[in-house]
Amino acid sequence: MALSISCAAQDTVHLSMSKEDYLEKSHNQLVTGKIMMGIGIGALTGGIIYTIVSLADATLRAFDGGTEQISAGGPILMVGGAGLMLGSIPVFLASGRNHKNAMSIHTSTGTIDFFKQSKFGNPYYPAVSLVIPIGRK
Repeated sequence: MALSISCAAQDTVHLSMSKEDYLEKSHNQLVTGKIMMGIGIGALTGGIIYTIVSLADATLRAFDGGTEQISAGGPILMVGGAGLMLGSIPVFLASGRNHKNAMSIHTSTGTIDFFKQSKFGNPYYPAVSLVIPIGRK
């Protein structure tokens, strides 16, 4: 177990997310949020129209002396559409948070050219960059 811990500690793979990773994640979440919102709006609208047509049809049949129950398809579509619309809100918020993270502090691994020539030590060192937004909100 001690051998595996020391091997993992010497790993030089870049584990933190870079600015490009945050921007890609933000873009993917934004697209996902837009798709969820669009499908939710469509389902909600379709459910409202379906329910109105069902109610009108049931009302006309009731005047003719028939008894017909209203289909549950419209309300199910409305609830599903509203759920998708509400579910897209956290996705939009996460997208904005990841975009903000991409534009602020991020860490990376830099290299020291001096140690590349030598056989001693690791040529990588941690680097931190800080962006101070002036004029941006």
